Amino acid sequence: MRILFLCKGNICRSPTAEAYLQGRRPWWYVRSAASTNNTKGMGTYRPMVESAYKEGIFIDQNRSVVSVDDIDEEFHEIHDLDTELISDPYITRNFQMTISQIKQYVDRLITRIEGTA
Repeated sequence: MRILFLCKGNICRSPTAEAYLQGRRPWWYVRSAASTNNTKGMGTYRPMVESAYKEGIFIDQNRSVVSVDDIDEEFHEIHDLDTELISDPYITRNFQMTISQIKQYVDRLITRIEGTA
């Protein structure tokens, strides 16, 4: 299974979803990217990395933001976390709420794909 997660900046939500899903399904190919070029070249937002770490989600904080325009791979599914109404912790400052939303979203995604409860 090849999954791509998108969000506006690829500094909080999509890298967290990528890391969480990769931890749950390491045999799946999972990537994340920004839907805009505003943050290209930046790393993952440090407060998000720290909050995710407390939840057992390990994000490489030195990774560089990738724009969706830079990806030339094909994916089975693309999930835009902006349209899925996952809160943006860069704005809300509520990292724990966003992590909880991401975990629920990804867990539902796994259940739907694998057809298990």
